[in-house]
Amino acid sequence: MDGERFAVVMTADGSPTIQDLTHPQREWMHHRGGAYQETQYIYGEAIRAVLARCTHPRFLVVGLGLGYIEILIACEWLKISRADTCRILSFEADENWRTNFQQWCQGRPTALDAIYQLRDQKFQQDYPQQMRHAPAWLQQFLELHGQLDRLPQWQGQIHGILYDAYSAKTSPDLWQETFLMALIQHYAASPCLFVTYASTGSLKRALTACGFTLHQRAGFAGKKASTWATRGWELQG
Repeated sequence: MDGERFAVVMTADGSPTIQDLTHPQREWMHHRGGAYQETQYIYGEAIRAVLARCTHPRFLVVGLGLGYIEILIACEWLKISRADTCRILSFEADENWRTNFQQWCQGRPTALDAIYQLRDQKFQQDYPQQMRHAPAWLQQFLELHGQLDRLPQWQGQIHGILYDAYSAKTSPDLWQETFLMALIQHYAASPCLFVTYASTGSLKRALTACGFTLHQRAGFAGKKASTWATRGWELQG
């Protein structure tokens, strides 16, 4: 991890997150109320919806960080134990986070072992059996990249887009309407579910332009709203 830019901090549920020390407000990657609980609330139901709806499900994750979403996908998939295959395409700009997570998947020591142990303890409470196999499963079925490109081999293949990039204040390019439209148009299959913790005008316009239907969804821990959008299916509730 870049020691000059990022620090690891604890959230209220006992799970760790990352703080950007270069941002004027020293922004946290997750809500202070709980990194693990926020991941479950924002992305857990979406992951389960995609797995229930799609055969050979494919996920796109933007923002690896400490790997919460990727591990959650692995645990949910291993929990249902199906015969088809599930794959994850994940993008993370920070090389240290990518390297450490890949080493964790390989069962090798990492510079973040103490932090990963705190993270893993939260998952082990809900997925005691699945967490034993999650690293090896991710090593086989996770494709991790640094540059957020539109990869031709994944075009039109993604059933679940789980957008967890830092906020528009910290990563403004990733939240611009034109960028979001190009990304969604390239990757989204039909059916497809797009989920993120944020709810911005540019994101809503991009999703609408790409043929998605927006669904009302409250944010985590008192936040006004998060974003759920579907194309090719309707969600209940």
